[in-house]
Amino acid sequence: MHILPYLGGKRLDKIKPLDIDNLYNLLSTKLTNRKDASGNFKTLSPTSIHRVHEILSSMFNNAARWDLVPYNPCTKVIKPKYRRTKMTCYDEETSKRLINTLLEKAPIKYKCFIILAILGGFRRGEIVGLHWNDIDFKNHKITINRSAYYLSGNGVNEKTPKTDSSVRTVVVPKICFELLKQWRAEQGKIRLALGDEWHGSENIFTTDDGNIMNLATGPKWFSEFLKKNNFPHIRFHDLRHTFATLLISMNIDVQTVSHKLGHASATTTMNFYVHDLESTDKASAELLEDMLVKDVKMV
Repeated sequence: MHILPYLGGKRLDKIKPLDIDNLYNLLSTKLTNRKDASGNFKTLSPTSIHRVHEILSSMFNNAARWDLVPYNPCTKVIKPKYRRTKMTCYDEETSKRLINTLLEKAPIKYKCFIILAILGGFRRGEIVGLHWNDIDFKNHKITINRSAYYLSGNGVNEKTPKTDSSVRTVVVPKICFELLKQWRAEQGKIRLALGDEWHGSENIFTTDDGNIMNLATGPKWFSEFLKKNNFPHIRFHDLRHTFATLLISMNIDVQTVSHKLGHASATTTMNFYVHDLESTDKASAELLEDMLVKDVKMV
């Protein structure tokens, strides 16, 4: 949707490096239909523009391999800089307060949605893509088999996760299953009341008539909930970062955290959370010193 409006009318072999440069400049200044926390329309993020570059470059590499173009014009433009979005996490105290406030004030559907993010570390699309048969109530496990995504003009759909490691079964706290049982009972009442008007989705998180929930619904509700209850603003995705940061602060090994997050490797986890590993590294040194060196006399 970002490429076609600008380059869709040109033949591949007529697209020049200047055309691609102009595209990147336009994307960096064009306002999207998304708003920031202050209600202002946002421009396309550097990360998204970098992704556009990767798509174009891959497309032209294939075209060059098939002799449709003489070369890849993306190799002659300045590659957009990739800027990782700064993570914001809640500390242990704020996380506890958030959970307690959710349990006290939130509708059961949103209690489940938000607590699965903070206690399971799941991505938004993974939560929306959950089906009831993905929940193992007996063994307190949840299996991620699919992820929901939005396609313009075609609504919300589901697909298998992008990497094999994203398909995973993880143990999550018992409270998640207690809440899910409550929501399943509530959803069952709604389904029964609607009868033939229920759309038959097997998804856990649905619209009022049974269709799969819009991907923006949960995060939008979460943002409004934070504001209403005087919590510091964080993105919904930052609940996943909070989950990982809290695990690392408790000295849970990186391999386990990586599996729970569905990362392709522990290296990915380390790259994201290296600052937390450094703080844990310092704490472990202090523990060793206290354990083994505290009463040793220097000579």
